[in-house]
Amino acid sequence: MTNPSFIFKVRLELNDIPEDFLSDEVIGHFLTKADKFISSIIKDDADPEIVQLAVISLAAYYCYDAYTEIVARKMGTIPEYNQQRAEELKKQAYSYITMVVSEPIDEDLKLLNPNIAPVSFGMAGILP
Repeated sequence: MTNPSFIFKVRLELNDIPEDFLSDEVIGHFLTKADKFISSIIKDDADPEIVQLAVISLAAYYCYDAYTEIVARKMGTIPEYNQQRAEELKKQAYSYITMVVSEPIDEDLKLLNPNIAPVSFGMAGILP
């Protein structure tokens, strides 16, 4: 299982989502996904503290995106607040990610170079 302190840090970013709406397993899944993405394009001299913030912020965005999909299915639409909050989380993740990666990404958190494929190992080193 993913380190509980990182799950807690993601929960802090998502303090507007009730805990019973987002399990530790789901947060752990998105932490792993975020770690793998950032690990695949990280700069050699990236500041480890900023890398950690980038991974946590990206995982929080992924979690919130999943949460809003559930809200949309139940309500038939995504409330404006949820759309705005998702955008804020995406911008936060983007700002941290751009500080630590060697490959450019766009504001939708996609690689700009289509010839670079994220690899499936964790060099970012924040996850055990």
